Amino acid sequence: MSIADDSSPKAGRPWYLRLWDQAPESNPDSSTIERGVDGICRRINFYAGQRILDIACRRGFEAAELAASGGEVTGLDASEAMLKVARHYTQTRHTSVEWIHGDMRVIEWVGLYDAVMIRDVIFGIFDPATNHDVLRRAARALRPGGRLFLEVYNKTYALQHGVERWATYNADADCFEGDVGPDKIRARVYLFSPEEWRSILTDVGLTDICIYAAGVDDAHAQRPPSSARVIGVVAMKESVRSL
Repeated sequence: MSIADDSSPKAGRPWYLRLWDQAPESNPDSSTIERGVDGICRRINFYAGQRILDIACRRGFEAAELAASGGEVTGLDASEAMLKVARHYTQTRHTSVEWIHGDMRVIEWVGLYDAVMIRDVIFGIFDPATNHDVLRRAARALRPGGRLFLEVYNKTYALQHGVERWATYNADADCFEGDVGPDKIRARVYLFSPEEWRSILTDVGLTDICIYAAGVDDAHAQRPPSSARVIGVVAMKESVRSL
């Protein structure tokens, strides 16, 4: 399945697609995948039959493992190179995931998923209004009571340390810019502080917002989120109240 995007050769491919097309085909070790999946399951209260949308699913390892555990999983990514790896991995796990080649900016699902994940730490690759709209669309895709789960770079930390040594802060544009990847692709990302995440997610209609210092095994979850390189964010779509 495919959802249209604007990355036609005539228009020129955006920096993030050129970067993601360089996706390695080798898999991380199984223990790394397992720790990632365990963390996801805790944050979304995973159960068999749960309908999960993984936005920017990348190579799809965690999505495939959730499907192998009984989840009904959809993985969306704009990079066909990433999805090629994801499809192959799914076959090796003898499970099924609905892989969609498409653009997160145009998803139109309404009330379909119990959990939506955006775990690409470089969230904010579009302009500020579009980034906000992506979150609005993700929230709209949730059923009442469903959870949005994000793992993202923390602006507060990045202002002091940069982003993975490749991006520095542009105060005039309120974004981070730099050259990334072996081809030194020029990139621009907009990051958010924990306080900004609370405001944005409240604005798109989510509640019970929890923000914490993320780690592979959540070992440092007690640290204040402002001090963490990567933060986890969990928010809920309010359940329909009975009269």
